[in-house]
Amino acid sequence: MKLGKALGVQVTFNNFFLLLIFIYIWLGKFPQVLSIFALVFLHELAHVVVARGYGLKVVEIELLPFGGVAKIVDLFDADLVVETYIALAGPMSNFFMAGLAWSLQRFGLTEHPLLPWCFYTNLVLGLFNLLPVLPLDGGRIYRAYLARRLGWKRATEKVAGLGQLLGVVFAGLGGLIFAWDISQFHLLLLAGFLFYAATREKNLAIYLLWRHLTRKKRELAQRGVLEVRQLAVCENVPLQEIVKTFVPNKFHLIAVIEPNGRLMTTLTEIEVIDQIFGLGSHRTIAELIRGNKVNS
Repeated sequence: MKLGKALGVQVTFNNFFLLLIFIYIWLGKFPQVLSIFALVFLHELAHVVVARGYGLKVVEIELLPFGGVAKIVDLFDADLVVETYIALAGPMSNFFMAGLAWSLQRFGLTEHPLLPWCFYTNLVLGLFNLLPVLPLDGGRIYRAYLARRLGWKRATEKVAGLGQLLGVVFAGLGGLIFAWDISQFHLLLLAGFLFYAATREKNLAIYLLWRHLTRKKRELAQRGVLEVRQLAVCENVPLQEIVKTFVPNKFHLIAVIEPNGRLMTTLTEIEVIDQIFGLGSHRTIAELIRGNKVNS
């Protein structure tokens, strides 16, 4: 459902978010959820402002039951440092608002009754979003850190797995709380959302990996120079296992080693990727080399 535009960006409601609003209205807690919605919206706007500062296009802000998503064009093609700063912008905006609320109250500039609530809620939102699990901002920061040595796919799977685990833990805690008081269903909903969103991130890992890999040739042509990362592999290793180790922002040279420990040949990552489309990812590096010899 479309809500309107902010800073030229389309703002939409997720259907589950609308359902949650109706539940809160029924429970008589609509003012609270409306206030949290406003804080989440400002959190997402912080992502938008920083992304635009790096020249990225933001097409939509989608408000979800327990947060939001700023949909940024080509975010996954951006530098890992850029993604880290964009992810960090949301929690930092919450800490800024918490600090502002505390300062207004501390120095007696206003005695508005919502100030303590604003301080506490922003602090919780900021800290929660910094948890190192996907789909939270902290998970995106942690993934960017891990991707430098594990590669994008393995880093995504690891951090998304932590998100699924947190969802299971929250489900257990939420079930106990719900059994005590049926009006306290929030943690159960949060658990379901976390597990679903983390699973979706994990399923997208292979797609994001191929986006990174297929743009490397263009990136090399644009920059002219890329830092090299070398890998030593045995000739019986499948191509798909090799590309899983590729990391962003580096160009890979693959040294193929014979059983006797001697160097057989050296391949570039572009050669490996091109052959995957021709031979299939399940073929071994030895089959790639034999195919090159036949064609030469």
